Amino acid sequence: MLGKEIELGNLIYKFNTKDQADMYLRTTETIADFVGVEYGRDMRTLVKKSNEKIFIEPLPPRAATDMIVPAPGRLEKYRTELMICHKDMKAYTEQKAKVFAVILGQCSSEVKNKLVNNVGYETLEDSDDVVGLLKMLKEMAFSTIGVQYPYWTLQNVLRHLTVINQGPSESVSNYHKRFLATTKVVEAQWGQFYPVKLTTGAGSVDKKRARDNVLSMIFLAGADKKTEVWSYA
Repeated sequence: MLGKEIELGNLIYKFNTKDQADMYLRTTETIADFVGVEYGRDMRTLVKKSNEKIFIEPLPPRAATDMIVPAPGRLEKYRTELMICHKDMKAYTEQKAKVFAVILGQCSSEVKNKLVNNVGYETLEDSDDVVGLLKMLKEMAFSTIGVQYPYWTLQNVLRHLTVINQGPSESVSNYHKRFLATTKVVEAQWGQFYPVKLTTGAGSVDKKRARDNVLSMIFLAGADKKTEVWSYA
C-alpha cells in the first residue's frame, strides 16, 4: 500500500496492525524531512517537533521615539515591516494547508475513516491544524484499545526491542536512532521500561537510572561488534 507522495514510498499511517506505532514514527520523521525540502525549515519543525511558528507584528511608532528618526521615516518603516510580517504569515498558512494534505495523503483508508468519524477532526481540517492531526494520528497509532489481541501486540513490540541489531554497514548514529524510536514505541504501549527488582532493596537505584542502564545494555548487545560503538562500552 502506497500513499499519495511517491517520494515517501510505502510509509503510511496504519491502524489495527502490529507495526502501527513504528510506522507512525517512521512516516512522521520522513514526512518532516520531505516537507522541509519542499517548503522549508518552519514546516519541518512543525511536523518533527509540533512547534508552531509565532509571528509578532511590529509595534507602530510612538511619539516618544520620534526624536531619533523623523515620524514619516518611522511610519514608513513600520508599514514595510508590517507588510512583510503579513506576507510571511500568509505563506506560512498556505504551506500548512499543503503539509496537512501531505500527511492525510499518507493515511491508509482505515485511518482516514477513523479520522473522519472522530468528533474533533472537522475542526482540524477546517483550520489545517497539522499539530492536532499528528496528535490524533499518534493517539490512534500508540493505542492498544480496539486493537486485536493487545497483549500479543505488547509482546511483539517488546521482542522487537530486545532483538534489535545494528546492520553490518549501518552507522552507529542510524542504529541509535532506530533504537530510540523502538524504545519510544515500547514505552508508549508498555510503560517505562526498567527492571523493578533493581529499584528496591539494598543497593537499589532510581527508576530512571535502572531504565537507562538496561536500555544501554540492550543497545550494546545489538551493536555490531566491529564498530566504534564498543569503544564506549
